[in-house]
This record gives sequence, C-alpha cells and structure tokens, in this order.
Amino acid sequence: KKKKEEEGVLNNYINISKDWKIGQRCEVGKGDLKNRGVVKYIGEAKIKDDIENGIWIGIEYDEPYGQHNGTVKKKTYFKCKDKYGTMVRPVIVQVGDFPPVDELDDLDSDDDDTEL
Repeated sequence: KKKKEEEGVLNNYINISKDWKIGQRCEVGKGDLKNRGVVKYIGEAKIKDDIENGIWIGIEYDEPYGQHNGTVKKKTYFKCKDKYGTMVRPVIVQVGDFPPVDELDDLDSDDDDTEL
C-alpha cells in the first residue's frame, strides 16, 4: 500500500511540473512566505537520505534565501551564486509571470502627502 501511495505522489509531482521549462519565472512557498526566482532544474534528484528520490525543482532565487549554489551532496544540478539555490518539490512552486521583487520598493511609501 505504501508503495502505491509513493507512486501516486510521484505521478502528481510529474503532472504538476510536466509543462514547465528551464528559465521560467516562478514563486516558491506557501501562504505569505513566498520567494521569487527562476526554474533552473526539473528532474529526479537524491536530496536527502531519508526522503524518496523523485521529481525536484531547482530554483535560483532573486535574493539570497537559498541553501546552496545548485550543488547538493557533491552533485551539481544547476549553477548559481551561493545561497541563491534551492531544491523543492513541485507542489510549492508556481510558474508564471512573477517579475523580480525590488525589496527597496516596499520601503517607499506613496501614502504620504508631503513632498520634498
């Protein structure tokens, strides 16, 4: 039974990511905790010893929110600057029109009526 459940999850990951392409913009995360980046890898990977192999999505974040440079356990899946790369399951990735977020834009306030 467990094997069938694992196959179902793997098939779901494949279905979710089947039309994605390397280079597409994406948003990663759940709820309000989302980061944007670029899809750099789609495929099988051995990321953690205690987790099944299967489909993983390699992401290069726009900001240094990652854990690595695209190399995991001495295997290079893609290349990016250190701390900009991550490998995640497709269920937390949305591919689409997600332009880079300028963190400084959030600091500017247009609500203020005063001009200098």
